[in-house]
Amino acid sequence: MAKAFIELAAALWFLIPSLPLSFLSPLVYREFVLPRTRELIEYSTSRGVRNVPLIIGGNTTKMLDEYLETGANNVLCDARADVTEFLHKCSAARRAFRRNMDSTDFLTLSSEDIYTAQSTV
Repeated sequence: MAKAFIELAAALWFLIPSLPLSFLSPLVYREFVLPRTRELIEYSTSRGVRNVPLIIGGNTTKMLDEYLETGANNVLCDARADVTEFLHKCSAARRAFRRNMDSTDFLTLSSEDIYTAQSTV
Protein backbone atom coordinates (compact mmCIF):
# COMPACT_ATOMS: atom_id res chain seq x y z
CA MET A 1 0.00 0.00 0.00
CA ALA A 2 2.85 2.39 0.80
CA LYS A 3 4.24 1.86 -2.71
CA ALA A 4 0.86 2.71 -4.28
CA PHE A 5 0.49 5.86 -2.17
CA ILE A 6 4.03 6.96 -3.03
CA GLU A 7 3.40 6.39 -6.75
CA LEU A 8 0.26 8.52 -6.48
CA ALA A 9 2.21 11.21 -4.60
CA ALA A 10 -0.28 10.91 -1.76
CA ALA A 11 0.60 11.69 1.83
CA LEU A 12 1.58 8.78 4.05
CA TRP A 13 0.59 8.51 7.67
CA PHE A 14 1.55 5.42 9.60
CA LEU A 15 -1.17 4.94 12.20
CA ILE A 16 -1.21 2.43 15.03
CA PRO A 17 -4.36 2.42 17.17
CA SER A 18 -3.89 2.98 20.88
CA LEU A 19 -5.77 -0.06 22.16
CA PRO A 20 -3.09 -2.65 21.31
CA LEU A 21 -0.42 -0.55 23.01
CA SER A 22 -2.28 -0.92 26.28
CA PHE A 23 -1.35 -4.61 26.14
CA LEU A 24 2.23 -4.28 24.89
CA SER A 25 5.35 -3.85 26.94
CA PRO A 26 8.25 -1.88 25.46
CA LEU A 27 10.06 -5.22 25.05
CA VAL A 28 7.24 -6.76 23.00
CA TYR A 29 6.90 -3.55 20.97
CA ARG A 30 10.67 -3.60 20.31
CA GLU A 31 10.67 -7.23 19.22
CA PHE A 32 7.51 -7.44 17.10
CA VAL A 33 6.26 -3.99 16.09
CA LEU A 34 9.38 -1.82 15.81
CA PRO A 35 11.17 -3.84 13.09
CA ARG A 36 8.14 -3.82 10.79
CA THR A 37 7.39 -0.17 11.41
CA ARG A 38 11.02 0.80 10.82
CA GLU A 39 11.03 -1.23 7.59
CA LEU A 40 7.95 0.62 6.26
CA ILE A 41 9.38 4.00 7.18
CA GLU A 42 12.78 3.20 5.66
CA TYR A 43 11.05 2.00 2.50
CA SER A 44 9.12 5.26 2.27
CA THR A 45 12.06 7.55 2.90
CA SER A 46 14.22 5.63 0.43
CA ARG A 47 11.66 6.51 -2.22
CA GLY A 48 11.79 10.21 -1.52
CA VAL A 49 9.02 10.65 1.03
CA ARG A 50 10.29 13.48 3.20
CA ASN A 51 7.54 13.79 5.80
CA VAL A 52 6.84 10.47 7.49
CA PRO A 53 4.59 10.90 10.53
CA LEU A 54 3.91 8.01 12.89
CA ILE A 55 0.69 8.36 14.83
CA ILE A 56 0.36 6.06 17.83
CA GLY A 57 -2.42 6.97 20.23
CA GLY A 58 -2.45 6.39 23.94
CA ASN A 59 0.22 6.85 26.53
CA THR A 60 3.36 5.99 24.55
CA THR A 61 5.73 7.52 27.11
CA LYS A 62 6.97 4.11 28.29
CA MET A 63 8.04 3.21 24.75
CA LEU A 64 9.15 6.62 23.53
CA ASP A 65 12.72 5.48 22.94
CA GLU A 66 11.49 2.69 20.67
CA TYR A 67 9.00 5.07 19.03
CA LEU A 68 11.88 7.37 18.08
CA GLU A 69 13.88 4.46 16.66
CA THR A 70 11.29 3.94 13.92
CA GLY A 71 12.84 6.68 11.78
CA ALA A 72 9.62 8.68 11.59
CA ASN A 73 10.38 12.37 11.57
CA ASN A 74 7.10 13.43 13.16
CA VAL A 75 5.52 11.55 16.07
CA LEU A 76 2.38 11.99 18.12
CA CYS A 77 2.37 12.92 21.78
CA ASP A 78 -1.15 11.90 22.70
CA ALA A 79 -3.00 13.67 25.50
CA ARG A 80 -2.27 10.78 27.87
CA ALA A 81 1.50 10.86 27.23
CA ASP A 82 4.04 12.92 29.16
CA VAL A 83 4.60 16.03 27.03
CA THR A 84 7.68 17.07 29.01
CA GLU A 85 9.32 13.72 28.29
CA PHE A 86 8.39 14.03 24.61
CA LEU A 87 9.81 17.54 24.44
CA HIS A 88 13.10 16.46 25.99
CA LYS A 89 13.59 13.24 24.01
CA CYS A 90 12.24 14.48 20.67
CA SER A 91 14.47 17.54 20.86
CA ALA A 92 17.51 15.38 21.56
CA ALA A 93 16.60 13.06 18.67
CA ARG A 94 15.85 16.03 16.38
CA ARG A 95 12.30 14.80 15.76
CA ALA A 96 9.17 16.86 15.51
CA PHE A 97 6.13 15.91 17.53
CA ARG A 98 2.58 17.08 17.70
CA ARG A 99 0.45 17.11 20.80
CA ASN A 100 -3.14 15.96 21.03
CA MET A 101 -5.40 17.65 23.52
CA ASP A 102 -7.73 15.73 25.79
CA SER A 103 -11.07 16.21 24.04
CA THR A 104 -12.96 15.94 27.33
CA ASP A 105 -11.46 19.34 28.22
CA PHE A 106 -13.94 20.89 25.81
CA LEU A 107 -16.78 19.60 27.99
CA THR A 108 -15.50 20.85 31.32
CA LEU A 109 -13.16 23.83 30.81
CA SER A 110 -13.62 27.35 29.50
CA SER A 111 -11.74 28.47 26.38
CA GLU A 112 -9.36 30.48 28.55
CA ASP A 113 -8.64 27.49 30.80
CA ILE A 114 -7.94 25.27 27.77
CA TYR A 115 -5.57 27.84 26.31
CA THR A 116 -3.75 28.21 29.63
CA ALA A 117 -3.48 24.45 30.13
CA GLN A 118 -2.08 23.88 26.64
CA SER A 119 0.37 26.79 26.68
CA THR A 120 2.12 25.79 29.91
CA VAL A 121 4.45 23.39 28.14
